[in-house]
Amino acid sequence: MTINGVERLACKTLVGDVAKEAGAAVTIEPLKSLPVQRDLMVDYSRFFEFYRVVKPYLIAIGKPDHGENIQTPADRAQYDDATKCILCACCQSACPVVAGIDPDFIGPAAVVQAARFVFDSRDVGLEPRKEILDNPHGAWPCENHFNCTRVCPRGIKVTKNINQIKRALKASKEQNH
Repeated sequence: MTINGVERLACKTLVGDVAKEAGAAVTIEPLKSLPVQRDLMVDYSRFFEFYRVVKPYLIAIGKPDHGENIQTPADRAQYDDATKCILCACCQSACPVVAGIDPDFIGPAAVVQAARFVFDSRDVGLEPRKEILDNPHGAWPCENHFNCTRVCPRGIKVTKNINQIKRALKASKEQNH
């Protein structure tokens, strides 16, 4: 929800954190940029449509010769931040690009979900996700406002993940030319 103008998890927000003085008003509104269905309930359909289109699942490189596909701690660290996402849509709501500049931007949450797998050493990476990420409404509309990072209740460096995807796309283009 949007509590006193800031996207937050209502289940984790204490009144004392948002109402500093006795008798202070607390304003509770639905998330922005998502259609309101009723009162504070929003429609997440489009949000999850964008989520699904980035292929938020492991596309395995292949089966290991024996047992598991082991990762080093350094391999895991490449995408660890993105694994914290709980798909709350706070970042989507706070994003000024989604709000009006480009309403068709797939949004910060979808790009973070893509990053979670693109940078996983066990995944084939960027190639199967490139069509959606490297288009005018993919990763590129992000203007680095950092609102998404500021409101993320899980402390994910959302803007950093988006910029890593942009760098990977740019490197892929340079490599193919």
